[in-house]
Amino acid sequence: MTPNPKIRELIISMGIIPESEHYDIAERVIRQCVDIAYEYDAPKMSGPGMIIAGRIESLFGLEEGLPE
Repeated sequence: MTPNPKIRELIISMGIIPESEHYDIAERVIRQCVDIAYEYDAPKMSGPGMIIAGRIESLFGLEEGLPE
């Protein structure tokens, strides 16, 4: 697994020395936040939830289809 630099930065900012399991945990938490934001606007397929989810994905460099 190639460490995501934004997730690495987040882990280090928490005072943790990054190890492989930290990337997995952080990515799962971020992915869950994105999913919650998308679900907020799922019925209408537009709105603030979609915008927020897109910004989170962009900030952390997440791509559609990453393993969950």
